[in-house]
Amino acid sequence: RDASSWGSAQELPSLVGLPLMQLSAGGHHAAVVTAHGTALVWGKNETGCCGREYPKELAVPVPVKIPSENQSASSPANLPFTDWAIWNNKDGLVAKMSDDVAIQDVACGAEHTILVTRSGRLLVCGSNQRGQLGADVSKVPTATTVVPVHHPSGGRFVSAEAGNAHSLLLDNYGDVWLTSSNGLQLVVKGHSVLAIAAGGDDN
Repeated sequence: RDASSWGSAQELPSLVGLPLMQLSAGGHHAAVVTAHGTALVWGKNETGCCGREYPKELAVPVPVKIPSENQSASSPANLPFTDWAIWNNKDGLVAKMSDDVAIQDVACGAEHTILVTRSGRLLVCGSNQRGQLGADVSKVPTATTVVPVHHPSGGRFVSAEAGNAHSLLLDNYGDVWLTSSNGLQLVVKGHSVLAIAAGGDDN
C-alpha cells in the first residue's frame, strides 16, 4: 500500500461478497478463511509464509493450495476453486471441499502461517528459523509451500495461535502443544483446555 493510506481502512475488492469466517494478521502478511474452508493470504512473502515461493509479495488475497491426504473424490477441472471435489451424499452429487483440505483455523506470525483443517491436520509454511512451524529446524529451515506436521500422539488439532516466532496448538484432547526447534512439545496435558492465545514473544 501507498504510505499515504497507512492507518486507514481499505476495501479489498477480491474479498467482497465472500463468506469470511476468520481473519489473522502477521508481521507483514494476513490470511482469511471462508465458510467453505478456503484460506486466502496476501502480503510480504519473502519466507514463503503465503504458501508459495513466488512472488515475494502478494498485493491481493490468493487461495492457498492445500495438499490432500486422500483423493476419495473426483476433481473435475471445471470446479470453481482448487481443492474442491464432487461428493456423493443422500441429496445427490455435491461440490465441496474435503475435510482434509478445508481450513477451519489460521494463525499468522511474523514470518510464518499455521493452518488447521477440519479433519485436524496441521499445515504450515514460512520461516522455521526458531522452530515456529513445529518441524525440526535441521530438516525444515523454511517451507515455501504448505507442508504437513503430524500430531506426535496421533490426535487431531483443533486450533492454532501464533506469536512472532512461535506457535501454540490445541488438540482434540484439550492438550496444548508449543512449537520448538526440535518439533512439537506438549506443554499442558490433562486439563481439558478450551482456548489458547499467543502474541509477541509470549504465550
